[in-house]
Amino acid sequence: MQVIDAFRQVMEQELAIIEQLIETGQTKRKVISDSAQLSSVVDQERALLTSLEQTERERCQLFDVMAPGQDLHTWLATTAETDLAHQVHGLRAKYQDLQQINQLNQQLIQESLNLVQYCLNIFVAEPPMIYTNPKTQAASKSIIDRKV
Repeated sequence: MQVIDAFRQVMEQELAIIEQLIETGQTKRKVISDSAQLSSVVDQERALLTSLEQTERERCQLFDVMAPGQDLHTWLATTAETDLAHQVHGLRAKYQDLQQINQLNQQLIQESLNLVQYCLNIFVAEPPMIYTNPKTQAASKSIIDRKV
């Protein structure tokens, strides 16, 4: 097998993994409020990221053999392999899609955490600091007793 064929194959593997990560990101968005399912999706995502890292290392090694001393942008501008150039551009577009999905998921997770924090603050809120007559006790409105 020639180096360029191996490079094509690794590019296809990397593209497939990124597409799986995109699906996982979309699934994560749907189950973001269910911690058990979210944990399962995150585990799948972690496994996919490990295989993506390995595939990316292979791709970089093959590229160094295929075009020593060049960067990808220079090589793409001078290569006659148009199908490979289209694969690289498709891979770049998928990376951008994945990045947008991950940013949206991070925002949704942050909003969920903010909501949880808000709810916790409501339950354990301190009584307002106002002057009251020491002989009368104000009725506590808090559900949770914070005394230890």
